[in-house]
This record gives sequence, C-alpha cells and structure tokens, in this order.
Amino acid sequence: MPETNGANCNEQDQVCGQMLRKRSEHRAKTNPTNTHCFETQVLEQFCMTSSIRGISKIYRSDSRVLKNLWLSYIILMISLLLFSCIKIVREYLEYNTTQQNQLIIDAPSPFPALTVCPHQVFSERAVESWQKGTMTPNQFVQRIRNAAKTLYQNDHKDHAAKLLNYETRRVYYQTLDYQQVLQLSHEMEEIFIFCKLKTKIGIYSGDKTTCGVDIKLYTSPEMFNCFTLTVKEQYRLAAETLTMYVQFPTPSIPAMYQDTAFMQDPLNYALGGVMGIHEIGTIPHNLHTQIEPDRFVQISYKTIETRQYSTPKDPCKPEEELLSNPTLKIKDLDFSYNYTYHDCITKLHVDTILEKCDCIFGLGPRPETPNNGTRQFCGYMPEIQSIDDENWKAFVIRARCIRKAKESLEKAHLLGEDAHCIRRCKEQMFETKVSNTAWTPKLWELVWLAEQLEACAVIDHKDQTLDSQLVKARQVLEAYLATSSEEQVLQHMERLKISMKTLPTNTDMKGHYKGRFASIMVKRASNNTQLQEERPSLSMYGLVSRIGGSCTLYLGLTCAFLIEIVEFFFNLRRQEDRRPKQVVINGIATKINTDMPPIPTEEHNNSLNPWERKAAENDRVPGANIEHAI
Repeated sequence: MPETNGANCNEQDQVCGQMLRKRSEHRAKTNPTNTHCFETQVLEQFCMTSSIRGISKIYRSDSRVLKNLWLSYIILMISLLLFSCIKIVREYLEYNTTQQNQLIIDAPSPFPALTVCPHQVFSERAVESWQKGTMTPNQFVQRIRNAAKTLYQNDHKDHAAKLLNYETRRVYYQTLDYQQVLQLSHEMEEIFIFCKLKTKIGIYSGDKTTCGVDIKLYTSPEMFNCFTLTVKEQYRLAAETLTMYVQFPTPSIPAMYQDTAFMQDPLNYALGGVMGIHEIGTIPHNLHTQIEPDRFVQISYKTIETRQYSTPKDPCKPEEELLSNPTLKIKDLDFSYNYTYHDCITKLHVDTILEKCDCIFGLGPRPETPNNGTRQFCGYMPEIQSIDDENWKAFVIRARCIRKAKESLEKAHLLGEDAHCIRRCKEQMFETKVSNTAWTPKLWELVWLAEQLEACAVIDHKDQTLDSQLVKARQVLEAYLATSSEEQVLQHMERLKISMKTLPTNTDMKGHYKGRFASIMVKRASNNTQLQEERPSLSMYGLVSRIGGSCTLYLGLTCAFLIEIVEFFFNLRRQEDRRPKQVVINGIATKINTDMPPIPTEEHNNSLNPWERKAAENDRVPGANIEHAI
C-alpha cells in the first residue's frame, strides 16, 4: 500500500510539472514581454521619451538608412561634446586671469616713502677717516692692480683682465668694514636742510622732528649712505605735499686719496642725487629719478593698487597675514623691512650663497653685518702677493662657488622650485611724472628760513628745550620781525652767529652757491586710487555655463536629462519586481508570474452573478491553482 501511494505522488508531481510548463508556454505566447528582456522594454521606453536630440528618431524610424544616419549624428555630436568639454576644462585648469582697471574715487592711500641718495658718496668726514688708517680708494685699486700684475706675469692674462673689473666703488664698499663705510659717507644732517609737509588739516615745517617725517638710514654698495623719508603715521592719509630742501655736498678731497680710483665708474659720476618713491616699510629698489642741483623738481605720483587673484598655479596670501608675521620680515644689516615677493626671492639667493660659499652676497638683503674676523662680503678683495697665496686661492674658490650657486638658483627659479616665496595678494605701485625748472634762491634765504622754522619749533616745544635754546629762538624771531631788507637780515645773522653748519666758513651768503642745493616737491596727483584687479578668465560659474551651452548646442541636453536617468532606473527596478519568479518543482525550473490576480475563493464566486462568474472562470488558466490540479 505505501508503494502505491508513492507511485501516485510521483505521477501527481509529473502532472503538476507538465501543467506548469503549459501555463508558462501559454503566458509566453499571449504576453511575450513578461518573459523576455525586461531591460529592453524599459530602454525602448526611455528612447521614445528621451529629450536628447535624435534618440527617438532611431527608435521610431522605419528606414534602416535613417536609423543609421541618426545614429551617426548622435555619435558625432557626442564626440564633439567630449572634445569641447575637455578643452573647456583644460582652459579652466590653466587658471588664466584678466586684469580689470577701476578708478576708486576719493580713496587716498598712505603717502609713500621717499629714498634720496647723493651721487657724491664721500663726505668731508671721509678724509678724517682715511687719515686715521681706513683704506683709501687709491690703496684699494692699487691692491687690485698689484694682484692683476702678478697674474699677468704668471701667464694668467684672462684672470688679470677680469680682476680689473673689480675696480669699482661697489667692491670697495664690500672690502671695507661696515662701520668704516658709515663714517665715509654722508650723514642725514648734511643732506636735509628742512622740509615742509602740507596736509588737509595744516602745514608742518622744520627739521625731521617738527616736519612730521621720520628719516631712516639705508646703505648699499652702489650709493653708500642713502636716507628714506616716511611721513608719520597720523599724517599719511591726510598728507598732500612734501617739500624737501636738500643739499648735495661736493667735498674737496685731496688727490692723494682717490685721484686714479674707480676707473670702471666714470660713466656713473654725476652731481646731485637720485631718488625713488616706494611702498612704506619696503627696501628701496627703483631709484630712477635724477635730482639735478639748482633745480626745482616736482614729482607728481599716482597710486596704483594691484590685487592678485590666488590660484593653485600662482597662489598669494593676504597682505595682513604676511606683514604681521615677524618671521617673514626681511632683515638687511641692522634694519628689518616688510615682506615683498621680490625681496623673498633675493633673500633665498643670499641665504643659499651664504650656506654654500660662506660669504654675504652684497647685492641683496644682507642677513648679517660683516665685520673683521667674521664672514665677509662676497665681493671682498683680499691682498694678493702671488698665485700661490692662500688669499688668491680662497678668492677663486669663492668666485666659482658664487657663479655656480647663481646659475643653479636661476635654473630653480625658472622651474618654479622656489615656490615657498609667495606673492602678496595686494600691493601698491606708484606712477610718477617728473618736471623741473631752474631754482636759484640766495643762500641767506635758505639759512634764514631754516633758522626761523627751527626757532618756531623750539618755542612750540619750550617745555622740552634748554633755556639757552629758547633764548636764541626768541632772538631769531624778534630779528625776523624787525627786518625789512636784505642788509638787515645779514646783520642780524652775523650778530646771532647764524650760518649753515655744513658750509665752509668763508661762504658768501649773498651768493647762490651753485651746484649744491635743490628743492624737491612730492605731491599727490589726486585723492583717487587706480585699482588693477585680477579676475579669473574662466570662473566655476563660467565653466558650468560653457559646458551646459555645449551640451545644448550639440545634443539638446539639459538638466532634465538627469531626471530621465532617474526615471529609467526607477522603471527598471519596477520591471524587476514584476518579473516571474523561478521555482523548482520535481527538478524542473518553472517561472510563476506573481503579478497575476489572486484565484477567487468559493465564497467570492457565490457572491458574483452568473455573468461575472462565467468571466472569472474564463480568466483562470489551467494549472494556476496547484491544489485544484492535483
């Protein structure tokens, strides 16, 4: 009996499997899309409704030629679109910028700094210093010529010729001790007689203490002692005009000290001085305005503010961040200056030469003050007795080291390997216009005006002055108020023993004393500021706009395509959920459509009218109800 039951079960399973296969075949014939590629169905629906130009034409066209034509068009347009997008992205990654000019009305910038250097670098004090043992220019050039003669006699003619090029004031500066250099050149009092500062709220005149300016020493191998004038901070925005009355001494130096010296410099010899306008707190570089004696020179300047756009290719940092960091200050001898990109690059070169060649490069920010017994300037010229002299060997080694270091630094700069020097995002430049005319005041007028201004300053600060100074100041003012002619002024000056301290005692006060004095006026062209601002030629907004325009031009592609993509995957997921499930019955894989309506129960059938019951029976497929089939 159990065997009979087992046989019946196997027969029933076979019948069930056959009925399921028949049902599956029937469903495939009546609705093939339910069993075949659901992805194809969703893709066709996507192509029919896509907003991309030409996609729907491929699906709807009845001609194979037209289908291929539209397909070729789409492939070509996609290729052009990709090419255009690559070009646009590459252009963006180049970070090119454009400069836009803008005039900011009534926005005065701080009054700039002025640096003045006399062309005649040696003062009257130089003679005293040479008499005390400081190496004179003649002794210096004789040292070079002796060394060149020694080299020439030992068949080193090329070295001898090159050595003669060292016969300059620049090398002489680097050969001396630093303190000796300061004693040879001029002092501030020798250059500046007095000045006058005109602001929006008043006029300040006198010497540096009463004129509203600060004067700072700047020394260089080219010009020896120079002086930088900076308007005091409280007057910088209101300052309109700064007038300086200066003298450029031409001391009479005995021929025994420099009659044949500096034969490489005669083209640079001149009277008067040179000056430049630059940003406050920075090392002066562009000294290109020549000041001729006996001339009234007017320099009108316009402020140009540059704002750089920071990019990964050419980054910059805010001015406040760079200037407030004390570690970024540029040290030059005994002074420190504000950070600039140019000085940072030069400092990098100086530090590299200092490390590799153990000498201080004189033509840049000098991190140390050279003295006897410590590091010397790279241009230091030792005394050479023979070609076997240790001084000569050290000199040659140092010269070769400097040349190689400069070549490697130049190469590194071209390759961008000194990127740790970063630019300031905001800097100031000054565009100047220079005009001049003859200026021939009498000497007593300058002296008398200087004494008058000094007397006024003493009286204004009487609490801080000595009684003797106060008495003399009152006498000067009383004499000034009592004079009505040139002769009376000269008499009062003689009585009060007033004379120019830096002039010879036998100077004719009635004369013009030609070739010595000059008047320099520096004034704002206007209170406006010229702004030069860098902006990206292709911003992120421009990048997106150009790519979007290319998509629309070639394919008619818009942002709605993103929603179409979402819709495509949504429909694909939906069709996956409706796919017939595969079951294994009796070792046979069979798909059952789970999307079919449920089989009505007997109670449901009894509730239907005869017509509805007949329709429901027709909808039922044999084999769908496994229990009924069994």
